[in-house]
Amino acid sequence: MLTTENVTKGGLRLAASFGLGAILLTGLLTSALVDPEPALAERVITSPRVQTYVFVREMPASGSPIIGTLHPNEEVVLVESTPGWYRVKLLNLAEGFVSSHWTRVIPGPDFCHAQEDADCVK
Repeated sequence: MLTTENVTKGGLRLAASFGLGAILLTGLLTSALVDPEPALAERVITSPRVQTYVFVREMPASGSPIIGTLHPNEEVVLVESTPGWYRVKLLNLAEGFVSSHWTRVIPGPDFCHAQEDADCVK
């Protein structure tokens, strides 16, 4: 007998099938199962004016190759800030750069508890 379980988190899905002593995993292995970043890390999210997606680039330059996209309300981990760009870690653990003009930083929970700031997203 084959049993299938689905786990959904943040719009991403992981399906696991169990049967005959074997486990088959399909879909995307995401933070639904493993979050390699500390829970207190700052995150980057698209600005409210983004309608489709923001390019994630290999280097902090508009002519740099595109290595992914960041969709509205999708969060990624902030690695560092550079002028005009944020270096981010994607769900697949790849790192790239997004324009600071089309994204914003969500402070970590410790910052929000220490500051009563309108920029804190809780």
